[in-house]
This record gives sequence, structure tokens and C-alpha cells, in this order.
Amino acid sequence: MNTKSAVLQAVVDAPQLDKYFHADKRPERSPLRIVKGPWYEDDMQVQKFGKAVVFVPADAPGGIALEIGELTVSADSAQVAFVYAVEGIAGTAKLQKTGSGWVVQTMTVRER
Repeated sequence: MNTKSAVLQAVVDAPQLDKYFHADKRPERSPLRIVKGPWYEDDMQVQKFGKAVVFVPADAPGGIALEIGELTVSADSAQVAFVYAVEGIAGTAKLQKTGSGWVVQTMTVRER
């Protein structure tokens, strides 16, 4: 798994976001879709709800996708900014690299 994939995996698995996905009650939200941004790499692999995340272009129909506005990675830290418009939320996450991977240190989620 490449570094950006590992960072995104930690973000989508964060308990602070789980309550907004509603994949159990809204099957159209699975698989999770993430809008491709300038950070996107062709070999990215992320899982959610036991399925591979689908990376979609910004103009993809459907409108149910997590938008990653920023994904910056340094040697031992990362920052991600996101919007999940279907739930009316936006937020940021700061991550730290550990021996076993990437861990979300802080995450803020706010209603828009």
C-alpha cells in the first residue's frame, strides 16, 4: 500500500467519520466513492465496508462522494482536509506515522 493510500485508509477508518457514512441504511453509499484530486495516484488502494473504494472524477454523476481537498504527506506526518457534502460536513485530520502505519492524531468534523 502506498503512503497516500495508507493515510486515506486511516482517515476513512476514523470513528469520527463512521457515523456519517450510513452504508448500512443507505446501500447507494457502498462502495465508498472518493473524488480524485491533484494528490491522486493510479496505484491507490483503500477499503471501506469490505469493498475497494472507488475513485471518481470531480464531474462524476451521483454526488455521493467524499471530497479530499488537501492531502499532504511529509516523512512522519500528514494532513487531510475533506468534505462529505451529502451529510453536510467538512473537516481536517492530522496524522502521525508510527511503526505500524499511520494514526489519526486529531480530527475535526463540523457541519457546514
